[in-house]
Amino acid sequence: MWWRVKTGIRKATTDDIPALAETLSLAFEKDPVMDWVIRDDDKRQAAFRRYFTYFLKEGIPYNETYTTDAAEACAINWCPQRDSNPCCQLERLES
Repeated sequence: MWWRVKTGIRKATTDDIPALAETLSLAFEKDPVMDWVIRDDDKRQAAFRRYFTYFLKEGIPYNETYTTDAAEACAINWCPQRDSNPCCQLERLES
């Protein structure tokens, strides 16, 4: 089938973050739900990259984030720690 990924699937590493943030940014660019999360202006793509970079940095340490060899797909299993402070997470997202 045309939609099947033709490269291998593997666990993502921190080295994959820039490429995966770009892939996810492009994938969610036209998602109507994301219009409520990310502003729709000339800074939208940069905001998407920061947003997804944050989730990738948080998710990869759990060792359950996957990608393809060419980084054209990604699945993040992000499980925040129970004792994590949401305010601190927001500060990291904003930086």
